[in-house]
Amino acid sequence: MTYTGAERRKESAEFCEDVARRASEMTLEKTFAILGVDIHDPQQVADFQDSLRYLARLKKISDHGILALVAALSVGLVGVIFLGFITKVKGG
Repeated sequence: MTYTGAERRKESAEFCEDVARRASEMTLEKTFAILGVDIHDPQQVADFQDSLRYLARLKKISDHGILALVAALSVGLVGVIFLGFITKVKGG
């Protein structure tokens, strides 16, 4: 048995693509709405991007600050141990 009518698979594929596109758009809108951003307002999107860039810079600075703190504490600890060793050796 063969089908002799008009081809329907092309329309079906277009329909599926349309449904998938609409579903992804709705998902994006809802996700950004939860974050407080209206994706249809370019100013809100730009502000959101600026916030993300600021947070990335802040994280980078924070990571460097923590590294500097650990290094300073390590050097201080080594200094205290060395000072204690020298004091013990000199008989103090």
